[in-house]
Amino acid sequence: MTKILFVAVLLVGINSFAANSNFYECGGLAGVDEYRVGIDLNRKIAGFFDNDSTSMMKLVKVESLETYPPQTQMIFQGKEASYDGYLKLYFNLTAKSVTLYSIAKGKSTLVGRAKCALSKPWSW
Repeated sequence: MTKILFVAVLLVGINSFAANSNFYECGGLAGVDEYRVGIDLNRKIAGFFDNDSTSMMKLVKVESLETYPPQTQMIFQGKEASYDGYLKLYFNLTAKSVTLYSIAKGKSTLVGRAKCALSKPWSW
C-alpha cells in the first residue's frame, strides 16, 4: 500500500511539473527588469508586460532554423496594448531566448532580447 501511494504521489508531482514546464518567463528585455515576456506553449499565447499593461500575442508560425544543431523558432504576434501598433515576438525554443519587435506605421523597432527559463504560469 505504501509503494502504491508513493507511486501515485510521484506521478502527481511529475504531471504537475509537466503542466508547468510548458511556460517560459523571459525577464529584463532592453535591460529593464520590469519588461518581461511570458510564453504559454499549452495555450499558444505570449504576453509582454511593460510595467503598465500586458500585450497579448498569438502563435502565428513555427519554423525550423537550418542551423547545426537544428533549432525551433516560434513567432507570436499581437496588438500592442500601450501604443497604436503591434508586437512580433521570436521565441527560440532550442536556445530558450526571445527577440521582441514593436511595429508601428510600417517601422519595426527592436524592443529587446532576453534569455528565458521555465516558470510557473502567470495568471492572465
